[in-house]
Amino acid sequence: MKKIFENNIFLKIFSFIIALIIWAYVVIIIDPSITVTIRDIPVDFSNEERLTKSGLSVIGQKENKVEVKIKGSRKILSDLNSKNIVAVLNLSQANEFGKYKIPITVTLPIDNVSIVKKKPYYVDVHVDKVAEKRFNIKLNTIGVIKEGFIHYDTKITPSSVLVSGSEKVVNQISDASITLNYNEACDDINLTYKVILLDKDGSELRSPLVIKDINDINVCCKIGALKTVDIFPRFIKISGEQVNANTENYKIFPNSITIYGKQDVIKNIEKLYTELIIINKNDETFEKKIKLEIPDEINIREDIKEVNIKYNKNKFK
Repeated sequence: MKKIFENNIFLKIFSFIIALIIWAYVVIIIDPSITVTIRDIPVDFSNEERLTKSGLSVIGQKENKVEVKIKGSRKILSDLNSKNIVAVLNLSQANEFGKYKIPITVTLPIDNVSIVKKKPYYVDVHVDKVAEKRFNIKLNTIGVIKEGFIHYDTKITPSSVLVSGSEKVVNQISDASITLNYNEACDDINLTYKVILLDKDGSELRSPLVIKDINDINVCCKIGALKTVDIFPRFIKISGEQVNANTENYKIFPNSITIYGKQDVIKNIEKLYTELIIINKNDETFEKKIKLEIPDEINIREDIKEVNIKYNKNKFK
């Protein structure tokens, strides 16, 4: 027996068993008080319908959370969590617009425990008349397009934002805007920007008392290459015979225009033609407007769709 107690391994095992028995006795039999902290308990509002009947509402952040420190026996506290603890802000005293400091009321689902601490203890609540207003998104631009290019067909999605919240703050808003930076662009732009609210002085207005139904605005802007090309008329007789004419036979205005579009399309366009100009047998000289034949995917910078042409039939070969 003496040899057994002199064995180091046996002593370690024996000590562990004794410690385990003592721990079990303390935890299970004695069950001492401990303190635990439970976080992220959602805070609900009560009596909010009273405000609604008066045309008022809680403005701004309504998703509050509270942290509580609770004291009680280990066995009882093991059943507590953020889902079975109720935290409430009672709005019964908030009967007109203004700011209120309302304490958070915490109710526990079990007895024989006590709340040692709440964090926060109070919540600042802003009560006001509710207003909403829709603003079209205003596009501001900075920077420039790369030389030899042009921007066109800019689309903003969505094109408006609905702002709601404190009537006083909503009435201070003048515009909702985004700022697009061209930054020497030579390719199409497809980016997302945060919408910014501006007051009447053009300064950014930030307030927790208003919310936007959307925060992100998508901007699609096409970037096209520029190119100046000459315009040539196409003459034809009633018989269908093609008529060849040199520049002395006609005058055309304008005789050149600037086109734009995708680089790989623009580089293949060297000239533009008019629609067919029919020459009648008895026509000698006349002047008329003729539409241009504009290839697909090509745009005209000056938005010119027709030209004036004056010609003299007697000079035709």
